[in-house]
Order: sequence, then structure tokens, then C-alpha cells
Amino acid sequence: MKRRVWWGLALGLILLLSACQQAGGSSTEPPVNSETAEVTSTEESLSETETEEETEMESTDPEALAKGEIYYVGSKGYASFTELLLDLAGNENEKTIFIEEGTYDMFAEYMAEVERGTLVIPPDDVQSPDYFGLYNAFVPNHTRIVGLGKVTLTFTPGKNEITYGASRTWSPLNIYGNVEVYNVEVIGQNCRYCLHNDDHNKYPGSEQLYKNCRFEYRMSEKNADGLLLGFNNTIGFGIDNDATHTFEDCEIFFNGYGDHSAYYGHNPGTPGDGRLILRNCHIHATDDTNVRVIRLQTLSHKNPGHVEALFENCEVNGGLTLNMYYEDSVQSFDVTFVNTRRMPVAKTIKSGGTVVDPYEVRFITTE
Repeated sequence: MKRRVWWGLALGLILLLSACQQAGGSSTEPPVNSETAEVTSTEESLSETETEEETEMESTDPEALAKGEIYYVGSKGYASFTELLLDLAGNENEKTIFIEEGTYDMFAEYMAEVERGTLVIPPDDVQSPDYFGLYNAFVPNHTRIVGLGKVTLTFTPGKNEITYGASRTWSPLNIYGNVEVYNVEVIGQNCRYCLHNDDHNKYPGSEQLYKNCRFEYRMSEKNADGLLLGFNNTIGFGIDNDATHTFEDCEIFFNGYGDHSAYYGHNPGTPGDGRLILRNCHIHATDDTNVRVIRLQTLSHKNPGHVEALFENCEVNGGLTLNMYYEDSVQSFDVTFVNTRRMPVAKTIKSGGTVVDPYEVRFITTE
């Protein structure tokens, strides 16, 4: 499960091929470093690279993925996925949750837990550190989730059904540490994100894998007070120091207009290393003029971190935004696109700051 080894080998091979192309006198793609540089699209090419994990996932029996303690959601076990997660709070043993085919209304499950007194509706002035424990059901460390058949988790309350504070705190999937998710669709609206994989650096060195999953966030609404609910991002991550997040064969979709992110996340507040690997993924928004379909944000001060971000054989519309949150933030994402179309790249920083970026966005074609 040490995907960082694969990442290093893969990127090394990619850069070697690129160097060979240069040595042979063939033209190379110019780097993209301007605020909103327009670049020409390239044809996409999907390569097939088989790994041991892919072979495991392709088993005709998904229950062959079972590891450690076994739990079921559906007819064989818990009726409520949320109830199971609350019962597993603090359980860091190796375990597998099988979710039987069907659609699960996660908002209804959350409200049922509020009625039982096991969850609390967040106040409207909730702050980001506050959502731990009391307000959310988390997928605990060392958990594998496997969808059996077509499994859909929905969190789509009406604008008059959810409070402002809850919409900015509750997500259908909240992740702690080392987690794998296979074959699950998540649809969100008027909530924080579809997937919130940010445990505030609680598990340095953790590894996460999402395979054959679909995430769709539908444009949020305003409540009766005119406040916009949720955050209008499909995935919101905060990568731990020395952690690896891998997405394979996934769709990440922001269903709405405007410059809202399908894939958004930030580095640790204390600069560190990390790896993002997205392979054979479709990352898109309804509006293909969206300048931040992918948005990678640097939260650290002064000293640069180094988060290697590899997008290989992906289909992306819109653009990439590299955002520096503070005036003294040093851009910390080292981004490489392989066999993925060129796109506009914007670099933004808090007013008063000057963009400092030690990395160059690379677009590489291996054909």
C-alpha cells in the first residue's frame, strides 16, 4: 500500500521520457506560469497500467476485499450508515464496511441521530476546528468501504430543512486517517462537501484510496436570510504531512455555474511533504470556463511545503487555480499533468502579497 514508491517511479519514468524527447530535438510544451495563461488542448490518451491493487479490485466477488472486522449496511446489518459510523467512533482496528446496493439518505440519517441525541446541530457561528466528534459522523482510521452493486449516498436537504451552521459542517463522508472507498456514488447539495477528507493533520503519513467512485455536488441555494448554504465544492481535502491521497477511475463533478471547485484542498498549516495521485479520473464542472475546477491552496506561512500532485490520463475542463492563503504563503504544490489536456493556470494570493512559486506546472505527453 506504499503508493509513494509507485508515484516516485512513475514520475521518474515520465520525466526521463520527457528528457529523451528534448535530447532528440523534438519540441516540448512551454511551462505555464502566468496568472491566467491560455494554453492549447492536447489529445487525451488513456494508458493501462495494472497494479496489484487493481487486480484485487477487479475480483468478480467484491466481498473478497474484506479485511479485518466485517460490518454490513443494508439487509445484513445496520439500516443506517451513520449509526454504524457513530458506533465505530474511536475504533482504529482494521475493518471493512460493505454497503449493500441502494440509495441512502444521509441527511435523514443525521437528523435521526439528532433526535436520538447522538449528534448535535452545529451553531451558525461554527468554526472549522469545531466539527470534530460532536457534529459529524466520521469514517474512522483503518477502514475500507466497499459498495456492493450501485450504492448512492445522498445529502441533499432542501434550503429550508437545514440550518446555515449545519450546511457548513455536515458532509456525507468525513474521513479520519487511512481509508479506502470502492464503488460508491455520493451526491451533495446544501452541505459542506461530498467528501471531506481533512482530519487536521491528525494522522501523518496516512494513505487514502478512492476507486470507481463518483462525487457530484449540486449548486447550493440561499436560505430565507439570503445566506448561501454550504461551500459549493465537491471534494474538500487537507492533506496530512507525508500523506498520500489516490483517486483512480473516479468522477468528480461540480454541477453548477460559476468558479466553484470540483477538486479543492490545501496543504498542512505546518509545511510538509505529501502526494496527490489522480489517475483516469474525470474532473469537471458544468461551466467549462470555470477557472478553478481544480483549486490547490497553500495554507502555510513563509517556508514552502512540497505536495507532489500528479494528474495522469485525466479528463479535465476549466482551469487550475493555485491559491496562496496568506500574504507570505509560498506556493507549495508541485503539479504534473500527464496525458491530460493543457488548461489555464491562475495564481492568486491574498491582497498585499507577492506570488512566490518554486515549482513549474508541467504538461507531459508520453506518446
